[in-house]
Amino acid sequence: MLQTVEFATPKIFMTYDELQAYDPESETWQKQFARRYTHHAQLQGVLNHVEDVNDTVYNKFAIAVTPYMARLMDRNDPNCPIRMQYLPSFHEETKPGFATMLDQLGEEGDTIPGTSIVHRYPRRVLFLVSNTCATLCRFCTRKRMVSQPSGSVHKDEIEASIDYIANNKNIEDVLLSGGDPLTFTDDRLDEILGMIRARAPHVRFLRIGSRMVVQMPTRVTPELCAVLERHRVQMVNIHINHPKEITPLLRARV
Repeated sequence: MLQTVEFATPKIFMTYDELQAYDPESETWQKQFARRYTHHAQLQGVLNHVEDVNDTVYNKFAIAVTPYMARLMDRNDPNCPIRMQYLPSFHEETKPGFATMLDQLGEEGDTIPGTSIVHRYPRRVLFLVSNTCATLCRFCTRKRMVSQPSGSVHKDEIEASIDYIANNKNIEDVLLSGGDPLTFTDDRLDEILGMIRARAPHVRFLRIGSRMVVQMPTRVTPELCAVLERHRVQMVNIHINHPKEITPLLRARV
């Protein structure tokens, strides 16, 4: 008789004491990712003075906060610079343009049809590989795709994007972004980077844009570093907004 194995969803820390007792280095980054807060009500037992916004705010942009990032939030100050980056506000519905524009950078007009390539500059392209992030910034400039099911980047779009890069010899700089490329498993990231290097040897600079390194430093592992080194990724842009984000754990991992 076959044994049924159940995989329980990791617990979300619903009290301040539970969250403070949590050690992000005690488990894999995937498990910490599964512990994310996805509704502001889940944080009301962890933080004081959490704004009780209407759920209609979520129609345009979801919420996702890793426990590591929640630990950096001031328990009592609603103006904490970390809280203000991630917790939804009623201003998003009452003030036109308040961090709500779906395409703030006007990238859709420069996106190559059938691909997820934004080709605005002659020798440089932005390659959007994912619509998922570890923690969702309220100021996100890609709300048109991040956290939106319709914004998913499908496998055929990724393959078409690599075809486009391979067939345009003038492209020498490729920046992988999204969403966040580091939400991929090491194997999937290895596969995508490997295809670029194998099929587009004319690419001189291969870079990754990631906020996940700041939002969950445990994502930086020896295995990930081996993938980046193997495919000669010259730079990982990590986007730090405030000194509170420069923690001992971040320093140790980067």
